[in-house]
Amino acid sequence: MTFAPSRCRHLNVERFTSHQKSTIFLRVIRRWLVDTQRDFYDFILNQEFDAALYLDHEFCFMARLDPPSDEVWEIRIYDTKPQLRFFGRFAKRDIFVVLIGPLPKWKLVGRYKQIMRRCIAEWRQLFSYEPVKKGDDIHAYLSKNVHLV
Repeated sequence: MTFAPSRCRHLNVERFTSHQKSTIFLRVIRRWLVDTQRDFYDFILNQEFDAALYLDHEFCFMARLDPPSDEVWEIRIYDTKPQLRFFGRFAKRDIFVVLIGPLPKWKLVGRYKQIMRRCIAEWRQLFSYEPVKKGDDIHAYLSKNVHLV
Protein backbone atom coordinates (compact mmCIF):
# COMPACT_ATOMS: atom_id res chain seq x y z
CA MET A 1 0.00 0.00 0.00
CA THR A 2 1.31 3.44 -0.85
CA PHE A 3 -0.07 5.89 1.65
CA ALA A 4 2.16 8.32 3.50
CA PRO A 5 1.26 9.73 6.94
CA SER A 6 1.57 13.27 5.62
CA ARG A 7 -1.30 12.53 3.22
CA CYS A 8 -3.81 11.96 6.06
CA ARG A 9 -6.16 14.86 5.36
CA HIS A 10 -8.10 14.46 8.56
CA LEU A 11 -4.93 14.95 10.65
CA ASN A 12 -2.57 17.91 10.72
CA VAL A 13 0.54 15.74 10.80
CA GLU A 14 2.97 18.38 9.55
CA ARG A 15 3.56 19.52 13.13
CA PHE A 16 4.73 16.07 14.33
CA THR A 17 8.17 14.44 14.35
CA SER A 18 8.92 11.49 12.05
CA HIS A 19 8.44 9.05 14.93
CA GLN A 20 5.11 10.62 15.87
CA LYS A 21 4.00 10.51 12.22
CA SER A 22 4.85 6.82 12.04
CA THR A 23 2.92 6.14 15.23
CA ILE A 24 -0.12 8.06 13.94
CA PHE A 25 0.10 6.23 10.61
CA LEU A 26 0.17 2.83 12.33
CA ARG A 27 -2.82 3.75 14.50
CA VAL A 28 -4.78 4.84 11.42
CA ILE A 29 -3.88 1.63 9.58
CA ARG A 30 -4.83 -0.54 12.60
CA ARG A 31 -8.19 1.23 12.88
CA TRP A 32 -8.79 0.74 9.14
CA LEU A 33 -7.98 -2.96 9.45
CA VAL A 34 -10.43 -3.47 12.32
CA ASP A 35 -13.27 -1.65 10.53
CA THR A 36 -12.47 -3.26 7.19
CA GLN A 37 -12.30 -6.75 8.69
CA ARG A 38 -15.84 -6.42 10.05
CA ASP A 39 -17.17 -5.51 6.61
CA PHE A 40 -15.26 -8.28 4.86
CA TYR A 41 -16.68 -10.81 7.31
CA ASP A 42 -20.14 -10.10 5.85
CA PHE A 43 -18.85 -11.30 2.50
CA ILE A 44 -16.76 -14.19 3.81
CA LEU A 45 -19.41 -15.54 6.18
CA ASN A 46 -22.26 -15.17 3.65
CA GLN A 47 -24.01 -12.44 5.59
CA GLU A 48 -26.47 -10.21 3.75
CA PHE A 49 -25.13 -7.22 1.85
CA ASP A 50 -26.03 -5.01 -1.12
CA ALA A 51 -24.37 -5.14 -4.53
CA ALA A 52 -24.86 -3.26 -7.79
CA LEU A 53 -24.25 -4.17 -11.41
CA TYR A 54 -24.59 -0.65 -12.82
CA LEU A 55 -23.64 2.94 -12.07
CA ASP A 56 -26.86 4.09 -10.39
CA HIS A 57 -25.88 2.75 -7.00
CA GLU A 58 -25.13 4.35 -3.68
CA PHE A 59 -24.28 2.94 -0.30
CA CYS A 60 -23.82 -0.62 -1.47
CA PHE A 61 -20.96 -2.79 -0.25
CA MET A 62 -19.93 -4.05 -3.69
CA ALA A 63 -20.38 -2.62 -7.19
CA ARG A 64 -19.27 -3.53 -10.69
CA LEU A 65 -17.67 -0.55 -12.38
CA ASP A 66 -18.22 0.71 -15.92
CA PRO A 67 -17.71 -0.67 -18.48
CA PRO A 68 -19.21 -3.95 -17.25
CA SER A 69 -17.18 -5.92 -19.79
CA ASP A 70 -13.99 -5.13 -17.82
CA GLU A 71 -15.42 -7.02 -14.82
CA VAL A 72 -13.71 -4.77 -12.27
CA TRP A 73 -15.55 -4.54 -8.96
CA GLU A 74 -15.26 -2.09 -6.09
CA ILE A 75 -15.73 -2.92 -2.42
CA ARG A 76 -16.72 0.10 -0.36
CA ILE A 77 -15.99 0.50 3.32
CA TYR A 78 -18.10 3.35 4.67
CA ASP A 79 -17.37 2.98 8.40
CA THR A 80 -13.81 4.30 8.24
CA LYS A 81 -12.57 7.85 8.10
CA PRO A 82 -11.63 8.31 5.35
CA GLN A 83 -13.87 5.85 3.53
CA LEU A 84 -11.85 3.05 1.93
CA ARG A 85 -12.09 1.26 -1.39
CA PHE A 86 -10.78 -2.10 -2.65
CA PHE A 87 -10.78 -3.24 -6.27
CA GLY A 88 -10.75 -6.72 -7.72
CA ARG A 89 -12.36 -9.35 -9.91
CA PHE A 90 -14.22 -12.62 -9.48
CA ALA A 91 -12.11 -15.73 -10.11
CA LYS A 92 -15.28 -17.80 -9.97
CA ARG A 93 -18.59 -17.77 -8.17
CA ASP A 94 -18.17 -16.56 -4.57
CA ILE A 95 -14.40 -16.15 -4.98
CA PHE A 96 -13.44 -12.50 -5.19
CA VAL A 97 -9.76 -11.54 -5.53
CA VAL A 98 -8.83 -8.14 -4.11
CA LEU A 99 -6.08 -6.75 -6.31
CA ILE A 100 -5.83 -3.12 -5.19
CA GLY A 101 -6.52 -1.49 -1.85
CA PRO A 102 -7.19 -0.18 0.61
CA LEU A 103 -7.32 3.24 -1.01
CA PRO A 104 -8.94 6.26 0.64
CA LYS A 105 -11.95 7.44 -1.35
CA TRP A 106 -10.58 10.97 -1.72
CA LYS A 107 -7.52 9.58 -3.50
CA LEU A 108 -9.69 8.13 -6.29
CA VAL A 109 -11.24 11.32 -7.61
CA GLY A 110 -10.71 11.32 -11.37
CA ARG A 111 -8.60 8.14 -11.23
CA TYR A 112 -11.13 5.32 -11.63
CA LYS A 113 -10.09 4.47 -15.21
CA GLN A 114 -6.43 4.34 -14.14
CA ILE A 115 -7.29 2.12 -11.16
CA MET A 116 -9.34 -0.18 -13.41
CA ARG A 117 -6.46 -0.54 -15.89
CA ARG A 118 -4.09 -1.30 -13.01
CA CYS A 119 -6.52 -3.88 -11.63
CA ILE A 120 -6.76 -5.64 -15.00
CA ALA A 121 -2.96 -5.60 -15.34
CA GLU A 122 -2.55 -7.08 -11.83
CA TRP A 123 -5.04 -9.83 -12.73
CA ARG A 124 -3.15 -10.72 -15.91
CA GLN A 125 0.14 -10.96 -13.99
CA LEU A 126 -1.40 -13.38 -11.47
CA PHE A 127 -3.78 -15.49 -13.56
CA SER A 128 -3.72 -17.10 -16.99
CA TYR A 129 -7.52 -17.04 -17.35
CA GLU A 130 -10.16 -14.34 -17.58
CA PRO A 131 -12.39 -13.39 -14.63
CA VAL A 132 -16.01 -14.45 -14.38
CA LYS A 133 -18.15 -12.69 -17.00
CA LYS A 134 -21.81 -13.21 -16.28
CA GLY A 135 -23.63 -10.09 -17.42
CA ASP A 136 -26.76 -9.15 -15.53
CA ASP A 137 -27.15 -12.12 -13.17
CA ILE A 138 -25.81 -11.18 -9.74
CA HIS A 139 -26.23 -14.77 -8.57
CA ALA A 140 -23.73 -15.92 -11.18
CA TYR A 141 -21.15 -13.98 -9.15
CA LEU A 142 -22.53 -14.46 -5.64
CA SER A 143 -24.55 -17.51 -4.67
CA LYS A 144 -26.55 -16.17 -1.72
CA ASN A 145 -27.41 -13.37 0.69
CA VAL A 146 -26.86 -10.55 -1.77
CA HIS A 147 -29.41 -7.86 -2.54
CA LEU A 148 -29.20 -6.26 -5.96
CA VAL A 149 -29.64 -2.48 -5.82
